[in-house]
Amino acid sequence: MVGVTRDYTHNRMVLSVNAWLRQSLHRSSLAEVPTLATIFDGAKANVTWVRRVILAIPFAVAGLLTVLVNISRPLHWRSEHIAGYCFLFATPWGWLLDRGWFGGVNSRWLNILLAHVVLLWGPALLYSGCLWLLFRALRFWPRSPGE
Repeated sequence: MVGVTRDYTHNRMVLSVNAWLRQSLHRSSLAEVPTLATIFDGAKANVTWVRRVILAIPFAVAGLLTVLVNISRPLHWRSEHIAGYCFLFATPWGWLLDRGWFGGVNSRWLNILLAHVVLLWGPALLYSGCLWLLFRALRFWPRSPGE
């Protein structure tokens, strides 16, 4: 503990820690650290990075599931459980993606690629697109009843 005096009474220890924290916080510039109010305000802080991270989450999930599907069988994991997660990820978009748009494909690698697109990357794109539309719609939502 840097900056803490070695006093073994509990009250003095807490007081000295609090004094040290106040001094160190006073030295650092707290104006640069965004608070929750400034993050959700939009006018005070630039939140494009938060939106970009949220929009990238479906692609991260699709990438993780792709890696898990590809390594589960050689490592003798329960690949049927991981395939179930893939189907769970794609279920809300099944009505749109499972239409047989690609027809019969004779190539094995192209069939695997299309299965990954339909089960993982297509839904990730649709999830991200819906989140993007939600963010666009929230821009036009009035912030207060008077606006």
